[in-house]
Amino acid sequence: MRDLVIAVSLILLFLFPIACTHAEGPASRPNLLFILTDDQCWDAMGCMGNTIIQTPNIDKLAARGVLFRNHFVTSSICCVSRA
Repeated sequence: MRDLVIAVSLILLFLFPIACTHAEGPASRPNLLFILTDDQCWDAMGCMGNTIIQTPNIDKLAARGVLFRNHFVTSSICCVSRA
């Protein structure tokens, strides 16, 4: 859970200055927010079918946005150990 909070915080810190620089009016680029949860097995969230672990906020985001259900990695090393 701590890694999830760190990952989301870092993403928001990098995106906040970008979001604040847009002028009023129609956006010339799409407004995207990419949230990556790290260091979990594939079913560690409620939106992936887990009935025991409760992740209501991630589940809401997954229901309103895009949820990747078929993905692969080259190695299972987490972001914290790469940093």
